[in-house]
Amino acid sequence: MKNPENAEDWRLLGITHAENDDDQQAIAAMMHAQEADPTNLEVLLALGVSHTNELEQTTALKYLYGWLRHHPKYGTLAPLELANSLYYADALDLKPNYVRAWANMGISYANQVSTYFGKNNSLNMKRVGE
Repeated sequence: MKNPENAEDWRLLGITHAENDDDQQAIAAMMHAQEADPTNLEVLLALGVSHTNELEQTTALKYLYGWLRHHPKYGTLAPLELANSLYYADALDLKPNYVRAWANMGISYANQVSTYFGKNNSLNMKRVGE
């Protein structure tokens, strides 16, 4: 590659790998593209898709959330507070039967939905274990 810091070159390489069903190589190339351009919507979406294909749901959600958050039309649908919910998903990847993470993630999502739809600002629930 002539210019290893060119996000577009890495993105195109990643797309080529993805089209050839080599998602691991696609992810590697797209990671370079994201380093060069962290808010590139096409790169964020491609990373989400490739991680989904690799059954890496939590990582896929983070990139898809990033796509939504940086999208000029849909960015308001992804409040910054929702990003915290993704950390609970990380905990569930490490320990799938961790009840506190499940409960806290559910409360976090419920609070976001209620806030988004203009209902109460929160469900006034405490996190499990507090």
